[in-house]
Amino acid sequence: MDGKGRKPGWTQRLLGSRASSDDLLSSSPMSPSLSSSSVMNQSTQGAGLNGCLDIVILSADQLQVPSGMAQIDPYCSMKTVDGTGKKSKGYRTVVRKKTTNPHWREKIALDDLTSINALEFSVRSWSRITKHKVLGFCELDLHKLIDGKKHYPTLNLDPVGKLNLVVEFTDDSDLFGLPLEDTCRREHRSVPFIITKCVEDIESRGLDVVGLYRVAGNARIVSELRNACEEDIYLADIGPDTAPNISSVAALLKAYLRELPDPLFTSNFYSAFVALADEQTSCRQRIRSLQGTLNMLPKPNQNTIYYLFEHFARVVRHEPNNKMSAMSLATCVGPSLMTPAGATGIQKMNVQKQNAIIQFLMENWTEVKAQLEPPSPERTASAPRRLPRPPSMPGMPPPVSSPSRRESIQESLPLASSKDFRAFSMATFRGLKKDADPKSAAEFRDFCAVMGVSVDEDASASQAEADPIERFSHLLEQSTLKDTEDIALARQRSRRSSHRMTTTKPYLKLAKSMFQEYASTHDGQVTWPEFRRLVYDLGIYLEDETVFTKLSHGGPVVALSSFLLWWGSAGLHLAEVYSGMQTKRLFIQAIAFFQAHDTKGRGELDVPRFHQLHSDLLEFGYQNIPQHPLKALCNLEHLPERPGSINASTACHFNNFVKWLISIDALSYEGSDDTAI
Repeated sequence: MDGKGRKPGWTQRLLGSRASSDDLLSSSPMSPSLSSSSVMNQSTQGAGLNGCLDIVILSADQLQVPSGMAQIDPYCSMKTVDGTGKKSKGYRTVVRKKTTNPHWREKIALDDLTSINALEFSVRSWSRITKHKVLGFCELDLHKLIDGKKHYPTLNLDPVGKLNLVVEFTDDSDLFGLPLEDTCRREHRSVPFIITKCVEDIESRGLDVVGLYRVAGNARIVSELRNACEEDIYLADIGPDTAPNISSVAALLKAYLRELPDPLFTSNFYSAFVALADEQTSCRQRIRSLQGTLNMLPKPNQNTIYYLFEHFARVVRHEPNNKMSAMSLATCVGPSLMTPAGATGIQKMNVQKQNAIIQFLMENWTEVKAQLEPPSPERTASAPRRLPRPPSMPGMPPPVSSPSRRESIQESLPLASSKDFRAFSMATFRGLKKDADPKSAAEFRDFCAVMGVSVDEDASASQAEADPIERFSHLLEQSTLKDTEDIALARQRSRRSSHRMTTTKPYLKLAKSMFQEYASTHDGQVTWPEFRRLVYDLGIYLEDETVFTKLSHGGPVVALSSFLLWWGSAGLHLAEVYSGMQTKRLFIQAIAFFQAHDTKGRGELDVPRFHQLHSDLLEFGYQNIPQHPLKALCNLEHLPERPGSINASTACHFNNFVKWLISIDALSYEGSDDTAI
């Protein structure tokens, strides 16, 4: 994407730093999976998605040889399908010879996708003479992948066979115009955040405003609010400083509802709702009909309707002040809630019936909601997403709230002067306390330099005898911390120091990149299960938590700096392997093979599974691999080559496997079998 350094177009990536062991374990019970509804029989129509897609085509199973053919040489091709059904140019994997269970394990990155709805896969048999025979076909709905997680689907091929994938979609679609279900799935919420944000702002300062939802908002302000929400809905400011007139916030909410591709009450049930307006039935019977129809709507629509009509009920209760009755409010919001996109002339003529249904719901909402399930409170709260924790600086304590630090913060609150408060906070963060021994002149001078405060050589010696907090507060009164030359120089030194600390060795760069992938959900730190998988992917299997406990100092997480310090020595024997592109690729592929057969994640393979691993190594052209699997296992585990050396308890251990590959120079192959066709 623009601004993120990703090149547009189709690019192939090696099965490398972003492919974890979980990528190859699509059958693992711990791996998330897509439901069967994710596979579409027809191309999805309508508004498409924008973003970037990373996909690993793992393998196919249970393919059948068509009649009239002695064997098949399968490969997999993939195309993207947009909202109009138009298909892009495809990507093809390598051909696997004479097999009905091909393994490809090829990773693809699709950058800057626009208006994409689905992926189309076809498995075909390659031929030099005749047309390539289609063995199976399937489609995958991208709208099911918008939650930002990795998915491990096994798709059913038509007419027979299965296709195993690892798919991760990074969505960059606009907020306005995105289907409601996709927005809820992307935000992991019951109700879209923009709706809760607007409703809470309206209820905090606008329930008594005359003409709420009826008076038009300022077009310029509404446009600015919309742009801010598109930029980042969690950071967008729609408060009184940005939108003094609450009508602009109400107009923003109506615009969002109006631009949904499918209205809140859905096009499929539009006729059912409109028909209720013509029914000559009792109020109780009409309520029951509405309850039944509402319960048939998709769950995100049900949750949003429940949340909005709770809000509308509060608006109507303030009618004496805001002059908005149920009929007036229904007239203002009804078209935004019910009119289908691209409505025909007849549907537009039904506005009065639409408004009548909305008005009836508002007037009888207490009875109607009795048979509806409210959205979960924890998934409608307006708390913004948690921002990543900044990394700790060398020589300074990590920014984790401990009891002693909380006491220090509470102690600092009574300070009246903002300068004193800033001085106290910074000094406490630096480790200077009121009851501590006086710091040396040199250390105090360094502290002042970091804070951008100048201090005399002569003055610092005498001031070193005073209390650190008082000394620093005194200096703050004599200096300004804003836009000074000292601060600019300090920042420049900091940037240079950070640049010098940048990791340059390939095996450390790869470790850092993979650590950041695993730490994306834990504020830059990893837990024990993530740490174990990370190290397993890099080439070392840990039997227990000894290393993790040491690096975390007994805590629940490990930071990047501690991990890199350890990996710099623990992974040194892999430095040469990761320094070359070819050796790195083959090594990571070998790890992937081992992990694919190690379904229990124990870091070892029994004899039958080692036979399968041995076949993979020979098939992919690894050098110096003994042709007989038992001989290879004896060499790997340092067992004597005689009858009885290998029994049912014999196992191939991952760490021995890695050392063996390096010792026999198995990664020196330079063939071209893995290039794309």
